[in-house]
Amino acid sequence: MLGLEVDEERQMYIGGGDGRYVVSIYLGDRNKVLCDPTKSEDGSEWVVCGQGSSYPSSLVVDEQSARQAMLHFFDTGGLWDPTLFWDEM
Repeated sequence: MLGLEVDEERQMYIGGGDGRYVVSIYLGDRNKVLCDPTKSEDGSEWVVCGQGSSYPSSLVVDEQSARQAMLHFFDTGGLWDPTLFWDEM
């Protein structure tokens, strides 16, 4: 698990590995999770941070998307990348 925190209001968490990641951003009372709209909403069992969890396949993204989201968050001081797809939580 990788956690990036700008302050109490702006945080990003990335969990996963082996090319499959779950990316969440918390901006105050707004929570978003990175998604892949080409994947189904069917739930699948994924191991994130060594623990099995059920996530919709659409919420598990590839390494390139996770990296792009992380770099944008870091470069902008805690914002989500508007060129990627995000679901409101």
